[in-house]
Amino acid sequence: MNNIDIFSVFGKIVLALGGAGAIIVAVSGFIARLWAKWFMEKQKNKYQKEIEGYKNELAVELAKCRTLNEKILHKEIFIYDEEFKIYKEIMPGFRKASKSVLDYLVIIKLLVEKGIEDTTEGKEKIQKAYASAYEMTFAYYDLVMDEGIFIEEQTYVMLMNFFAHCEKILRINLNPENWKDMKWDEIIDNQINEENKITCHLRNKIRSC
Repeated sequence: MNNIDIFSVFGKIVLALGGAGAIIVAVSGFIARLWAKWFMEKQKNKYQKEIEGYKNELAVELAKCRTLNEKILHKEIFIYDEEFKIYKEIMPGFRKASKSVLDYLVIIKLLVEKGIEDTTEGKEKIQKAYASAYEMTFAYYDLVMDEGIFIEEQTYVMLMNFFAHCEKILRINLNPENWKDMKWDEIIDNQINEENKITCHLRNKIRSC
């Protein structure tokens, strides 16, 4: 039986029932509207609960993100603060090490030029300068090693290379027989250039913190 037959039969039943049929149709329509309204409210409540659930989940995730961001920000601020302190500590240590090594080179150069490096007085001056340079260089090394975790990698490499450079210069003390043939002005200029390069780098790092 198709839809047309169904409506035809339904129409005949309504006509047969007369007024009662009209009442049945009206009641059926009313019930249908009530059911539709109830169903829509049910679906609305269902979706509303789902939306509220999503909102709550989103609020929880946002709270987690805020907490994480605050932790990251706090960590970054801490690192920047530590980095600033460390660079300010390293700068004077670096300058002392560099100056002591430079003084050591200059003293040897002057004594060699005067030909008195082998005298008692000359040896005492050289040994004193060497001891000071050695102490300052390794104090600088210890500082860089202790604070290395907070130092940016490029800076750390530069500082350690400078230590290796100074340590190499200190070995000059082991071969005094070669002093007269060494190009002291070139060695001293190289030391000054290395110091200036790292000084500029550290100053820029301090300004950027």
